[in-house]
Amino acid sequence: MTTLRIGPEVAHAKKIGKSPLQKLEWLLALMVVALVVLVVIMRFITPIVAGEHASSEVFVVSRGDTLVSIAEQVDPNANPYPIVSQMEVQTHGTLLWPGERIIVPTSRH
Repeated sequence: MTTLRIGPEVAHAKKIGKSPLQKLEWLLALMVVALVVLVVIMRFITPIVAGEHASSEVFVVSRGDTLVSIAEQVDPNANPYPIVSQMEVQTHGTLLWPGERIIVPTSRH
C-alpha cells in the first residue's frame, strides 16, 4: 500500500484571490482613470459643442499661452480681465494644453 505524503508547501497553500481592500483599491484606481479620461475628453469637446457665438473667436492654444495673453491677442484694445473670467468658466480654471481650441469672447460685433 502506498502512502500519500503532502509537503508543507501544499498543506499551507492558501486560496489565491484579492482581499476586499485590494478590490476597493482597484475600483478606486479605475474610477480615477475614468475621471481623468472624461475631463480630457470634455476639454476638447466643450468648444465644439458650445459653438461659436456672434462676438467670439476660436483660438488654438500654443505653448506658453495664458488666458491673459490670449485675450490680449484676440482683442488688444479691450480690457483682458472680463474676457479672461469668461474663458476661466469654459476651461474650468485648469491648465491650457497646446493644440486645445477655446472660444474667446470679444467685444467686436
